Amino acid sequence: MPSEDLRSHRTGLVAGAALAAAAAAVVGWQTRRVAPLWDLSYVVNTATRIAHGDVPYRDFGMLHAPGTFVVQAVLIRVFGAHYWINVVAYTMVVSGASVALTFAIVRMLLRGVFDDAIGLWVSVALCLPLVFLSTHAILPVPFYDGDVGLAVLVGLCCALATRRHAYLPVWCWALGPLLVAPILFKQNVGIAFFVLMHLALAVSALRERGDAMRGYRLILLSSLAAIAAVACVLQLAVGLHAYVHWTVSVAGSRRLTTVTGPFAFGPYATWFEAFALAAGIGGTALLARGRNAVVRVAGVAAFVSPLVVVVSGYTRTAELLRVWPMTLVLGVAAGLVLTLRGRPVFEALLPIVMMGTVFAAFLSQGYVGSSYGVWPLLVIDGAVVAWAVREVVDSRTEVLAACAAGLGAVLLVVPAFHYVSTNSRLYYIRDATSGPLARSRTGSLRGLSNRGPFVPNMDAVVAYVKTHIPARDPMIVFPGEDPVYYALDRRPLFPVVTFDTTANAYSTAELRRLTVDRRVKWMLVQSPSTMQFISGSDRKWDEWLAAMQGVQRACDGAPRCSFQPVANVGGYTVMELRAARVG
Repeated sequence: MPSEDLRSHRTGLVAGAALAAAAAAVVGWQTRRVAPLWDLSYVVNTATRIAHGDVPYRDFGMLHAPGTFVVQAVLIRVFGAHYWINVVAYTMVVSGASVALTFAIVRMLLRGVFDDAIGLWVSVALCLPLVFLSTHAILPVPFYDGDVGLAVLVGLCCALATRRHAYLPVWCWALGPLLVAPILFKQNVGIAFFVLMHLALAVSALRERGDAMRGYRLILLSSLAAIAAVACVLQLAVGLHAYVHWTVSVAGSRRLTTVTGPFAFGPYATWFEAFALAAGIGGTALLARGRNAVVRVAGVAAFVSPLVVVVSGYTRTAELLRVWPMTLVLGVAAGLVLTLRGRPVFEALLPIVMMGTVFAAFLSQGYVGSSYGVWPLLVIDGAVVAWAVREVVDSRTEVLAACAAGLGAVLLVVPAFHYVSTNSRLYYIRDATSGPLARSRTGSLRGLSNRGPFVPNMDAVVAYVKTHIPARDPMIVFPGEDPVYYALDRRPLFPVVTFDTTANAYSTAELRRLTVDRRVKWMLVQSPSTMQFISGSDRKWDEWLAAMQGVQRACDGAPRCSFQPVANVGGYTVMELRAARVG
């Protein structure tokens, strides 16, 4: 490698490492400020169950893919239940890795597009907002949305590297399973990514022939082999019918009944998208056709004007989210430009892959609720837009084209920081940014921090369970906001740890039957008014609780026992199954 190329490579490594370290530091800062207990508890309580030997889909119903839960279970088995490891270190490492991978992808896309030094600057600028928008910066707990984002980035990076290495067999064999991996973290995102990537690779192979065609055959074969291997493992461990039942049939009935296209992107200002598209095309035209510097600078101003609008209203919660529809549309337009100019087909199709994958992610909670784990995909779209802009300008305007792309990305740092620092995405929790900061005193939860009374209440109920409820006694913690099982490293003896329509796999009648069959002896019922999660009026909760709480059965020699309150602690009413009172 020539000395100049080596110097550029080293500079790129340093820049990527610096971005990754900064992103990890932001996540570490976030974990010291807030911990959304509802999301955290579902993952770590379920992982604790798996770490103790329970097999999902066989021993208990689970609506989600196993990846995140199995990874956390392995960490618990290896290191024990330690918040600093399972949550803080894990989210920092994953977020840092996501930014490093995004930077590597952007560098590969822009290599040879700009002068090397300019290309490095543009790559850094495009990735700068990810310091505050990495996979776990917005929701700083282990969660499948962020994890699948990392899995997607690994697959994308490997795909581009495979093409750079002329489809060497070793790269092709590695890529196939990596395209399957996201399905194991989140079904909708993983399936969309898998299908779209294979379509893009197949179209590219048909267009390019030669190495691309031979390589794609290997990629397809290795993907099918990976799917077969996963299917065999699932069949041996839980039975394929059980996996499909919980993650497709039951999960689909909970989510897909209300899914529509408009829901995925929510209500947004159509005029703004039209303005952004016009500004992008008009600004690029001025850059390409401008006869003097004034006109070209005006082109830069026009190109970044939609982002100036976003920055000017950065204090409004949803303002940053405007860039999603805008960039996805511009990305597809940029891909069309690259196709018309005869550029590599796969890279030109990437915006369609990004749009389809992002759309699948947004089907869960719309772009307001589900964008937090996939911001790197927006940056990749931005890189394709930068490439298309450079394609239509001459070498004299290269610096201005780079300024247009880089400045647009840098402008997003302000609203990105505001979005994270105000915890705008965490609209469903109380006291996210106000009230005194409390830190957990429970050994395994040290490092967990929240504002408000939620941490002291959590510590109190964990201490009560440890002292008064034997580990052999089946109990229900309702609705499951606090990580009680994880904190005590106890195996849950009831199949539901979080009573939410997206987490509870059972019907009301099944919950009642399971309460009897599992011989539940204790119920800890949290008052909604003491929860961090803002639940509002949840009729399902009332229905489920009434069904389980109303169970009567024989116990301790008595013919009829019922749940009776025995204590109030940390916002919970503790109920024990006791002989029914006479009179």
